Amino acid sequence: MTPGIELALGSTLLFGIGDFVYKRGAAAGVQAHHFLMVQSWVFTPTVILYGIVTGSLAFGRAALWGGLAGFFIFIGFYNFAYSLKSGSVSVNAPIFRVLVATVAVGIGNFIHKIGLRAGATPATLVVAQAAVVVTLATAFAGGVDGRLRPAARAWRYAPVAALLLAGAFVFLVESLARGEASVLVPIAQMGFVVTAVLGFFFLAEPFTLRKGAGLAAALAALASLAYGRTP
Repeated sequence: MTPGIELALGSTLLFGIGDFVYKRGAAAGVQAHHFLMVQSWVFTPTVILYGIVTGSLAFGRAALWGGLAGFFIFIGFYNFAYSLKSGSVSVNAPIFRVLVATVAVGIGNFIHKIGLRAGATPATLVVAQAAVVVTLATAFAGGVDGRLRPAARAWRYAPVAALLLAGAFVFLVESLARGEASVLVPIAQMGFVVTAVLGFFFLAEPFTLRKGAGLAAALAALASLAYGRTP
């Protein structure tokens, strides 16, 4: 089995549930920039606490890779949140994990691997990522609204997403410290399988043969990556 696979699969599950919470927030009328700002306000202290508790924070030049990753991850998650205003989560989540936003988030996750090779700890990279995301998200929301006052509805959904994504990113980066990015990042990005199933059962989104075939192909790819031979 691929080293780090258990952590990557945990990341997959949490990313999938987090995407579902994104959809619930969008359905409740939470604007994407409000959602991402509040999420970053909760995400950042959560991962800092993780670093303090584990005693694994060690800032140095290698931590800058985490900040660069945060730039791309902000772009990816904002676009995903915005797309859910008028889209089905069982469709948008797979597109997010495979097309446009995948490029941004995929680059961000690959940069984390570079940071690990440069000597940064997983916790340090995630905290550096959070520092950039919270800065960009807050500045962007302030620029759009002319003030920093997120809608009350954002506080109902964004903190939940923040806790889920904090766990997801910690699991992902910890897995990357143990295994190959070319295997573990694609696995983590397959959280859309979880999201789609939740959309079918809890949002009554229509299930079609095309969606079913796509999810079956994704599960086959997941199994291939997880149980493929490693040197």
